[in-house]
Amino acid sequence: MKYIVQQNSDNIMKTNKLLHCLLFIGAFIITSCTSYKSISIDYLRPPKHALNESIKSVGIINMTNTDSLEINYTDRYAFGSILVSTTFDADEATREIAQGLADNNIFDEVILSDKAWENKHMPTALQIDSMRNSLNVDAIVALTGTRLDWANIIFDTDFYNTADVITSIIYQYNVSIAYKDRTQNITVKDSLEIRDLYPLVIDDQTLMVDIDQDTLRKTLSGAIGYEFARNITPTWHQADRIIFTTSSQEMKDAEMFIKENNWEEAFDKWMLLTHDRSSVLKAQAQFNIALYHEMKDNLQEAVRWINAAENTLSKDKDKFRASNTYTLIEQYKQALGQREEDMKGIENYYNKKTASGNNL
Repeated sequence: MKYIVQQNSDNIMKTNKLLHCLLFIGAFIITSCTSYKSISIDYLRPPKHALNESIKSVGIINMTNTDSLEINYTDRYAFGSILVSTTFDADEATREIAQGLADNNIFDEVILSDKAWENKHMPTALQIDSMRNSLNVDAIVALTGTRLDWANIIFDTDFYNTADVITSIIYQYNVSIAYKDRTQNITVKDSLEIRDLYPLVIDDQTLMVDIDQDTLRKTLSGAIGYEFARNITPTWHQADRIIFTTSSQEMKDAEMFIKENNWEEAFDKWMLLTHDRSSVLKAQAQFNIALYHEMKDNLQEAVRWINAAENTLSKDKDKFRASNTYTLIEQYKQALGQREEDMKGIENYYNKKTASGNNL
């Protein structure tokens, strides 16, 4: 992998290939609930936008102007005013897009050209071919439009005359990918929050807080670059799951094993409860077994066990429908359905990469 900045003297940054694997890690978190405990898992989601899988090298250019946002916000309850005035640097954001693509190792070569497209509109097919040949790349990636919007600001003061400020900016930007035979347009909309401590200027009427402009601009440009890279590649997602810990010796033993990260022993304890006389306890054990299989990336078995848990309580739906257990089973069933869709998307993504010869 090479990351090249095309300037008077070319700078080359080499990065190692990173292997992406579907590794699902569960972190056990103790909660205050007495009937179940929270689990956090990480898994890959497919890209939001699919690029041509055969593309192995890209050239990055800037085709948009600098944008600005200036707001004077007054909070009448806190008798304060906050001045937000930031400039979005298009060249800086374009560099961050190039860096984000290089860091994700999805292309063999990422070339950032310092020759900005001055016309600020999409070039003709002939001009694209000329740029692509000049940079010796398969496609041209261009930042073509940005927009900044106001969201919200929250601030609190303390005894040391400082303000804890949360600045939230909504931003939207467009990226065009010019291939040899077509152009693909991608629009990304997200928000950015910055939290920091700032000095206050106090008079009889007003509390003034001036947000650090340089920090806001750099953070915004960085977010745009890496957000675009995340949109076209698989991304790690953290989701919350639960494990039932209803009072029974088997559940208590299983809980102890989970704290030791011993899922196999916990699985054996839950299996014993699948023959319990209590429908609720049996369904909760089946629920836990479904999670066990999800943690092992066996979604087919996970779905089979969550369906079994639902069926266990379906004999008396009216009795159990209002219960916590039935609701959680239904919610987990929906979550597993989404996981199946995500898994199919991931498999499709890597299959296309392999077929095109652009292996990760």
